[in-house]
Amino acid sequence: QSRQLTSLVVLAMRSAKSGFTPKLTFSELGEDILISELESRKGFYVDVGAHHPFRFSVTARLSEAGWEGACFDVVSEMPEIILRYRPRAFAARQLIGEEGVVDFFRFEEELMNTASPEFLETITAGGFGQPVTESLPRVPLHQALLNLGIAPRRIDFINIDVEGSDFEVLSTHDFDQFPLDIILIELLPVDHSGSLLEPVPPKSWEKAAKFLEQRDYVLTHFLHRSALFVSPNARRSR
Repeated sequence: QSRQLTSLVVLAMRSAKSGFTPKLTFSELGEDILISELESRKGFYVDVGAHHPFRFSVTARLSEAGWEGACFDVVSEMPEIILRYRPRAFAARQLIGEEGVVDFFRFEEELMNTASPEFLETITAGGFGQPVTESLPRVPLHQALLNLGIAPRRIDFINIDVEGSDFEVLSTHDFDQFPLDIILIELLPVDHSGSLLEPVPPKSWEKAAKFLEQRDYVLTHFLHRSALFVSPNARRSR
């Protein structure tokens, strides 16, 4: 055991010296590794569908690196638990999308919560049980940011993970007030042609991809069911 410990220490010291060190991921499938280079600078993030400050979080590493940000979700522990562990964050229990009051489907596993009737069928078919339905207000992202007292500004990075309503978050957002530099969006199947763990059928992410491409965003990475889009302005300024 002593030799094994010595060997591990030597390897750790070698990695630290060379810079080739393993990266800790808080996200479900390593999505935060895609944006790990952002941790070397300060910025402002937005997390729509934040869920938790650490569990399956894409923005936890940015927060640990000193970034400021805003988190939105409607899980029972929001926003208190976010504010407890992220002193530089704003947080609100808020649905994001087209303004109005909508049915919201809440599951025991709150990762599966959704406002999308189409995605609801996929979740229940996947064996997650039956949800509790409630009516909740929903506002566009730019309005939610203004409601938190955040003045119009550039958003360096945004993570969108809202179980079937991701495109709606983008399509109702005011890009002039709050330009988005780097977008990570989860693109899930919305029918029974694939399970939650299978690659995403092109038809289910085509609308979001076309919307962003029309705004000159470039798809730079695709990891399992998450796509990373970068604006031309972000590429020029880095």
